[in-house]
Amino acid sequence: MEDVKPMETPTTSDQSLTPAAPVGNGQLNPSTRSFKIITESPLVVMFLFQLYSRLVQTNIPHLLPLMVAAISVPGPENVPSHLKPQFIELKGAQVKTVSFLTYLLKSCAEYIRPHEESICKSIVNLLVTCSDSASIRKELLVSLKHVLGTDFKRGLFPLIDTLLDERVLVGTGRACFESLRPLAYSLLAEIVHHVRGDLSLAQLSRIIYLFSRNMHDSTLSLSIHTTCARLMLNLVEPIFEKGVDQQSMDEARILLGRILDAFVGKFSTFKRTIPQLLEEGEVGKDRVTLRSKLELPVQVICVISYTGGFFSE
Repeated sequence: MEDVKPMETPTTSDQSLTPAAPVGNGQLNPSTRSFKIITESPLVVMFLFQLYSRLVQTNIPHLLPLMVAAISVPGPENVPSHLKPQFIELKGAQVKTVSFLTYLLKSCAEYIRPHEESICKSIVNLLVTCSDSASIRKELLVSLKHVLGTDFKRGLFPLIDTLLDERVLVGTGRACFESLRPLAYSLLAEIVHHVRGDLSLAQLSRIIYLFSRNMHDSTLSLSIHTTCARLMLNLVEPIFEKGVDQQSMDEARILLGRILDAFVGKFSTFKRTIPQLLEEGEVGKDRVTLRSKLELPVQVICVISYTGGFFSE
């Protein structure tokens, strides 16, 4: 799989956002050259806006273009080892700025609307370039969740191919892999749901691979398994509609077979594991609670086979 590279985002103030060279040995950098200070600045501004709401409308038009330009700076492609701490601080400052922008999405939508595409590209670029810090990537995913709760989510739809790369969505570090997958795949499922009718067969194949694998991953929670099941059933109709000629019909038939195989395999897992777990449960109330927890995913999968919608539009 080829390395994922960040997308180009237009900015006219890259040079003004680049910190000056460090001061000589034995001297401290002034705060104007500190990414740590920039990291705290959005929180300070947010606090001031909450205290003095009248300042929002007068300052946002001037502040917003600067923030959009700041989060679009990609940084160097190859970072020397002695500059990696500063690069991580840069990405942390950008993620904090993104959090501030998502805080303003609903209250200042009319000002942010012209920057919709640039902000969404910058968020995805940060997923590509930021370090495998679980806290930084989690904050970025939370910002992505806020974007999905607004009309600005449309800016993410053209970037679905990049988001389908697990290295981009979750990261490559062990801590990220263990802690961020539930949130990451829940967000990806929501994005896929909105664009399911516009996906190609190749994209649908990749999505089925990801979510069918997750549905059989015992390290993920039952709620994530259910989300994966709902999403794949939601893809049945779009896949069926892709069969416009013999070749596409054959490809669509294979994808539908893979979905069916995933569900058959899941029911086979239930058949083996549910009796074993019930035998390990205590008699009485605890046994009833355990049984209800185990039977819930089976009931959901059976019910959604006979219902239409799974996600709210």
